[in-house]
Parts: sequence; C-alpha cells; structure tokens
Amino acid sequence: MKRTTILILLAILVGIGMNPRVSFAQEDELFIAINQDESLTETERFEMAKDGLGKALVLALEKVAQLTSDLDNRQFDEGTRGAELKALYLLDLVGYNTFYSEALATTPTLENLEAVQALAQKVKDYRDTTYTPGVENIVEFVLVFYSEDILKTATERFEKISADIEKLETLGLIDAGVFTEQINSINTLLTDAGDLRLQASEIILAVQPQEATTTVETIASSTEAEIDTLPLTAETAEVVEEVAPRMLLQTSLGNVKSAYELFLEISNSVKITLGLE
Repeated sequence: MKRTTILILLAILVGIGMNPRVSFAQEDELFIAINQDESLTETERFEMAKDGLGKALVLALEKVAQLTSDLDNRQFDEGTRGAELKALYLLDLVGYNTFYSEALATTPTLENLEAVQALAQKVKDYRDTTYTPGVENIVEFVLVFYSEDILKTATERFEKISADIEKLETLGLIDAGVFTEQINSINTLLTDAGDLRLQASEIILAVQPQEATTTVETIASSTEAEIDTLPLTAETAEVVEEVAPRMLLQTSLGNVKSAYELFLEISNSVKITLGLE
C-alpha cells in the first residue's frame, strides 16, 4: 500500500469520529418547517413529510448494507470469537434491514400527516434504543480489525526504514544518530498504538450482541407521536458515554498517522542528504 494512500486512509479513519448513527436531524427540521409554514396546504405538508421520512429510511438501509458488506469481507478462523461475533452481528443487521425495509414499505400507505409523524417517532425510538447502540458495536468491531491491518503495514514499513538507515550509516552516507530521535519516536508511537488497539480489541470482543427483534406492525397503527428532537433514553446515554474502545482506536490510529508523517520526514531528509532532490 502506497504511503500517500495510507496517510489519506488514516486521516479519514481518525477524523471520522466513528459515529455510525444515521441522523434524522434534517428530517426533524423538515417536519418542523412544514408544520410552521402556513403557506403550505395540509396535503403539501403531508406529502413533504412522507417524502422526508422515506429518504431517511433509505439512508438507514444504505448504512446497513454497507456494514453488512464490511463484515462479509472480513474473514475469521472457524470457532474464534471474531467468527462468533461476525455471525451474530450479521444477524443483527438482518434485523435492522427488516425493520427499516418494513417501515419504508409502510410509508406509501400512510394517509395523513399524523400517521407520518407517528411512524417517524417509532423509527426514531427504534434508532435510539436498538439500532444506534447495536451499530456502534459493529463499527468498532470492524474498525479494530482494519486498524490491525494498518498497524501491521506500518510496523513492516518501520522495520524497513530502520534497516535502511542502519545501512546508510554503515556506508558512511549519513551521519550516525541523525535520525535516532525520529526512529525512537516512531517506535514509541507504534508500540503505544499496538497496546491501545489490543485494549480496544479486548473490550470489543467481550461485547454480547443483541439481535434486533422489533417489527413494524405496531408502528403503522400509532398516531399520537409528535416530531420533536428526541432526548436520549437512559440506556442510550449510558452507551454514548461508554466510548472507551472508540477513543482507544482513534488514539491508536492517530499514532500510526503520526508515525507515517515521520516516515515522510525521514525519507525527505535522506533524499536531500544523498542529493536526490
């Protein structure tokens, strides 16, 4: 993998925040705007609200499909904890897909704004209590193994650079010890990155997945919900606060990114010293 490609990937992974939540924020704002816009007829408000809900459900289904693909592409030895969790998480994703697909199929049958609001409320409740905490676990599970691959590549790169520096020093082409500080820094960064990834892995592999079982049958019949921004439930708040694995992985990937930046510094300095630039 080319250095520039790895740096771009690391920048994306570190900056992504690792939040898998499919947000309904724009749809919330849409419902509020629709309800307050007196220039719209009741029919127009209804159609716009239904369209907004449909788009939100499509986004959720796309996220589920992407996570399913990510899991399918990761192979584990049979009988391992990783294989067990992969199978359980795939079952969870089937549940999420079923819920959102049924909700999406129900949307065209809704006959008034109140029915749309009720369905949207139930979908948001499901998102906060079931989907979001479940998908956060899946995202962390996928990421911990991607980070393992990235760390392995970085370690191999470090070993090659260290060997190259030693050869150049032996040949007298660069002064001994010129890159000692940077080499030591890289070693520390990668060692810490490995420790952090291992800590995150131990926490993530200890998680007990919970298959989603909610159906949409009771959703279509409910008509009393209002579209306000939903407060987090006590259970969801507890999950949001428990971000240790995510923060560990984010810091680990940040260390690897810093190591690659030092790789580039060393490479550029060597080229200048040898008159290659």
